[in-house]
Amino acid sequence: MLHRTPYESNSDRWIKWGIWWASRGYAAVTQDCRGRYQSEGTFNAYLDDGNDGRDTLAWLARQPWCNGKIGMWGRSYGGLTQWQAAPGAGPQLTCLAPHAICDDYFDDYPLRRRQLPAGRCRCWRWSSSG
Repeated sequence: MLHRTPYESNSDRWIKWGIWWASRGYAAVTQDCRGRYQSEGTFNAYLDDGNDGRDTLAWLARQPWCNGKIGMWGRSYGGLTQWQAAPGAGPQLTCLAPHAICDDYFDDYPLRRRQLPAGRCRCWRWSSSG
């Protein structure tokens, strides 16, 4: 199970998430998006997540502990990382479970009429800074 997030992969909630999956016999990986917390590079929201997600899926599929079937899970931005990684991901990606995300980049959150609403912008920037 892969979870990609800009919200700090080493936080207690994601460690508990990994333990929950592992206790049921699954391998669980939480990865910081590029440029966030333990990941190198520069964070460019939405721009690198597709390629980075596909690279991560390919790497996971090559690991000896992986059976070649990988699901992705995430909410909010973590849900969007799934949609961005899915096209061209290959046969190893067998399941997506996005939660609490928009269904249209241009007509829904985070963009409204192609602009980021001021209130949501402040909230999203605060929760994504770090």
